[in-house]
Amino acid sequence: MNEIEIIPEVNSVGEFSEITGDFGDPLEVTREGISNAYDHGATEISLIFQMTEDIFTIEIIDNGSGMSEKMLKENFWSLGNSSSKENKEKIGEKGHGTKIYLRSEKIEIWTSTGEEHYYSYCDKPYDALKRGKLHAPKFKSLHECERGTRIKLTNYSRDYSKYSHEIVKDYIYWFTKHGSVEKEFGKLELSSCIIKLKGLDRDKYEKLEFGHRFPKVNDNINELFELHDVDACDYFVKKYEKSDCLEKYPYFKYEVVIYVEGDSAKKNYNPMLGAKKTQKGRYKVSDRYGIYLCKDYIPVQRVNEWISNFGTGSNSFVMIHGFVNSQHFKLTANRGSITNTSVEELNALEEEIKEFIQEINIDLYKNNCLDALKSWQNEKRTMEVEREEFNARKRRIEEKKKITFCGCSFYEPNNEQETYAIFVSLYTLKREYFNFEPIDYNTYKGIDILARKNSDQPLKDCEYFYVELKYKLKKDCFNHSFENVDTIICWDLMNDIKDGTKMTSAVEQETGYIFKIVNSGEDKKYYIDNDSKKSKIEVIKLKDIIEKLTNV
Repeated sequence: MNEIEIIPEVNSVGEFSEITGDFGDPLEVTREGISNAYDHGATEISLIFQMTEDIFTIEIIDNGSGMSEKMLKENFWSLGNSSSKENKEKIGEKGHGTKIYLRSEKIEIWTSTGEEHYYSYCDKPYDALKRGKLHAPKFKSLHECERGTRIKLTNYSRDYSKYSHEIVKDYIYWFTKHGSVEKEFGKLELSSCIIKLKGLDRDKYEKLEFGHRFPKVNDNINELFELHDVDACDYFVKKYEKSDCLEKYPYFKYEVVIYVEGDSAKKNYNPMLGAKKTQKGRYKVSDRYGIYLCKDYIPVQRVNEWISNFGTGSNSFVMIHGFVNSQHFKLTANRGSITNTSVEELNALEEEIKEFIQEINIDLYKNNCLDALKSWQNEKRTMEVEREEFNARKRRIEEKKKITFCGCSFYEPNNEQETYAIFVSLYTLKREYFNFEPIDYNTYKGIDILARKNSDQPLKDCEYFYVELKYKLKKDCFNHSFENVDTIICWDLMNDIKDGTKMTSAVEQETGYIFKIVNSGEDKKYYIDNDSKKSKIEVIKLKDIIEKLTNV
């Protein structure tokens, strides 16, 4: 039987749909637009986010080389074809990036090479793909068009909060080619390039210079201390860099730049830090900093587990602002991960980065210079906390009511510990108000006081019971079982406790216990009672005893 050749087929709709769905972050549209512009030699890019009569548009305009008819058809609208594949200096190697635009209601393109001029558009491409059909872009020649490319996306995403000016600007400097770290390695070819950005909440453009933002190196300990006293550690900045190839895999070249930075140094150049995190887009240092793996000098994936040996504490990594770039990284289709790189190469790279981090540790902590700065800072902060606590406690004391009886002075309590002190004093001076004797007091575990009825018997011959202590008794915050308590001592009752109030505990939600007030002559007695139980829990309100003794 003759052999028959099988020609594999591709489900084009499925492939387009899957690639389009791989891009999850709405801001990735800016990354892809910027990368494409730089791949076409642009030196100026405009990013415009605009809402007009409920229509949201994103415009990406560049002064690059533009697209020919072939590039427009085969590279922009088709899948897997990229004019950058054969050029290692370019970013777009997979031909997937522009497919992110298909999530728009409409895509429009004006492009010119200087000789060829075209307009191209596609209506509802994402809807077509969801219906199982290929999108159907169209194009036509133009008589004239300014050299470069203008792309307009209509209703690309409904997550409008992502496109506020400061959020887009932060993303550009951290995760796009315009925020590349290449200048740190002396690569200055793009250093004069600019982006003109106008976020959704701005009326005017802001010019963004090329390159990731780093603080100025500032590692002179003595000068820092003179300027900032014990806060010097927060302004410390030191740069480390390295270019090498893996010992096990010499073809695998990589470059590393690491800035060790204090918090104040970061906040001086990063406006997204130091503000309330509830403001959209703001973040903590620990949410953003550490070390990133990069390709084309663009951060792809954070790998803070690689720097766990840095410093002297589990949170020391927040001082690291670092990047590892290698053109040997193999990225996933959406540029979100380097996991297509071989595990063996990644493991070898991780080991070499850890060795570099250890070299940084040795340099930083020799003569204990940085350690000393941190120690001084911690001492100052401890003193400040203690001073504030002292002032707060002093203010509370000044507001306390003074009580005097039997020649002794007391102050109204503010917590359970102070309530215990009042109880001990009353018990010592006026024992007749208590029909029990406290024997053991333990605030760490279980019910507070172990007591016995007033007696002269030896301790080993007595029966014991629990007495619970509360500052103010609440109806629903009792943290023990009522079954085990004989007496409750409190300073006062919360306002929500009345005669007949149902009492619950953390152990039993439905206890059957009711708070009862019984008039006994001029005095009031308080109980927590359960008709199904033989005994009831007496509640002793210390405030009533004090008022009776002082005739208040």
